[in-house]
Amino acid sequence: MADLLIRGGTILDGSGGEPFVADIVVEGDRIADVGNFPHVQADRTIDAEDLFVVPGFVDPHTHAHDEAEGGILKIPDADNFLRQGVTTVVAGNCGGSPLPVGEHLEQVESLDIRTNYAVLVGHGSVRKAVLGMEDRHATPEELERMRALVHKAMEEGALGMSTGFMYVPGAYAPLEEVVALAEEVARRGGVFTSHIRDEGTGLLESIEEVVRVCREAGVPSQISHLKAWGRDGWGKAEEALKLLDDARGKGLPITADQYPYTASYTGLQSLFPEWALAEDKLEERLKDPEQGKAVREGIARKIDLAGGPDAILLAICEAHPEYEGRTLAQAAEDMDKDPVGAVEELVPSGPVSAIYFSMREEDVEAIARHPAVMVGSDGHLRRFGIGVSHPRNYGTFPRAWRWFVREKGLWTPQEAIRKMSGMAAEKFGLEGRGLLKRGYFADIVVFDPERFRDTATFRDGHGYPEGIRYVIVNGKIAVEEGRTAGRGYGRVLRLKHG
Repeated sequence: MADLLIRGGTILDGSGGEPFVADIVVEGDRIADVGNFPHVQADRTIDAEDLFVVPGFVDPHTHAHDEAEGGILKIPDADNFLRQGVTTVVAGNCGGSPLPVGEHLEQVESLDIRTNYAVLVGHGSVRKAVLGMEDRHATPEELERMRALVHKAMEEGALGMSTGFMYVPGAYAPLEEVVALAEEVARRGGVFTSHIRDEGTGLLESIEEVVRVCREAGVPSQISHLKAWGRDGWGKAEEALKLLDDARGKGLPITADQYPYTASYTGLQSLFPEWALAEDKLEERLKDPEQGKAVREGIARKIDLAGGPDAILLAICEAHPEYEGRTLAQAAEDMDKDPVGAVEELVPSGPVSAIYFSMREEDVEAIARHPAVMVGSDGHLRRFGIGVSHPRNYGTFPRAWRWFVREKGLWTPQEAIRKMSGMAAEKFGLEGRGLLKRGYFADIVVFDPERFRDTATFRDGHGYPEGIRYVIVNGKIAVEEGRTAGRGYGRVLRLKHG
């Protein structure tokens, strides 16, 4: 007697192979077999006729650790991920992560989590622990201390290291420092991911930096949320992809992830020049006539690159919630300031994030077509209905299906599922996950391919997708017809060494 039988579904196994109709037998937390088993009986049988049965989606790029409303430690149900079919999230991206990693993972293990959870160690967090916010090169002794922190994080289970070259203090590091730390990751079989330095004006040069780290450190590498951002980035997607192809043609293991939206999301602080944020002396610099002028010119330049103040929508604004859901232009008008003055006042008041409508559909679609690009949300954990949310937090995977499979025909169904599951699991060393295969963990999604779609929008970013019938995590039914189970079946996943 099996624990669970999924009968007669169309199987897309995550490998990119052709779909086939079969049954899946689940015993305990594993897939016992895939095939035709008319006589098998189970404690629970799911009739999957006319439905797709696929591996649980693996989101390689999240900020589920400790951002927005508090991350996994405060929102362990991870409902906005789980209900779009995500059974595994990778946190610690863009250079920011918890430290120590081991202590954080132990805290997460003590919770009733709903999805599987893994983490990268953030280069920015490591650098801040050793050098603070100083804008300078590390001394040899400081570099060794950073090496030790990365080594420790990898031993404690981090899947690899992430960088956020666009953010401070990661922006202050020379590439040689990053290569040295990435060597520690490579020695332990981890992956290197990078929010590149510039996704617009310097897009191509920034991709070349990742190529160099990959080559010199000998580490599998991933470009985070690949995009052509802002006025200076529009139309550069094909050139960027050519660089990716050139590197891969030389045998370098470089891939990328992407979210299927034309708007990004990050802190309003990113509008400041990086040098202005060094050593936490922003206020002092703003008061200095010469430096203050340079800071304001830098802010004005970035606002213009983003598409102007009407293209920037304020999201989380803790000190001034009255501006949430309003554009920077509207907030500035309410404050009786110009947009630069509004940024200058809002950022020091506390955490402020924004949605930037700064990409073109043509570039998004060009990147999506590339076979080395997988799906990743760049999302956060959210409580339903609270505050302004980027729709990617709820809708990345169903939107990718709707846009790229059903509406545009850019992907075959089997290619889509590979980009949502098997590709990320393989890249990030998640053994036994990402495929529907005998002996693999039973992370499974059953959905209606004609109804699977996102409902979250930029007007209302809180909206659960439609069309998912079941989400199974480690052999247990975690979501059934839109209802989440009363307990969690997720596990903490650590990188296995050799």
